[in-house]
Amino acid sequence: MAATESAGRRRGNVARLIAWLILIIWGGFWVFFNVASGIAELGELGPMALIMHLIMPVAIIVLLWICWRYEIAGGILLLAAAVFAFYFFNVHRADDYAMALTLFVTLVLPVVLAGLLILLCGLEARRG
Repeated sequence: MAATESAGRRRGNVARLIAWLILIIWGGFWVFFNVASGIAELGELGPMALIMHLIMPVAIIVLLWICWRYEIAGGILLLAAAVFAFYFFNVHRADDYAMALTLFVTLVLPVVLAGLLILLCGLEARRG
């Protein structure tokens, strides 16, 4: 019995590690992208460009903090964020297939995978 508990715990730790690797890479990319875009547009739009581009990084950091503290709520919020991004950035509209695929693979898919892993790890930890 102890062997199965430790195997289940190891499997949960590996899933948690994979989820966090996905989230750190995904979040780091989008935080960098938005801050760099805000700085690049600073000359054209002034400080409003930086404020506009800081909304997504702040949301990502808050979302990752919630996932760190509360896995179940964080997993649910990640899945909700993926659905929101899917519709907000019009990924569901196939006007430009290349752009839709790029947005899906870089914005939506990592959040769904990490959200499911975090949610399942949270449920497993709560059950155990």
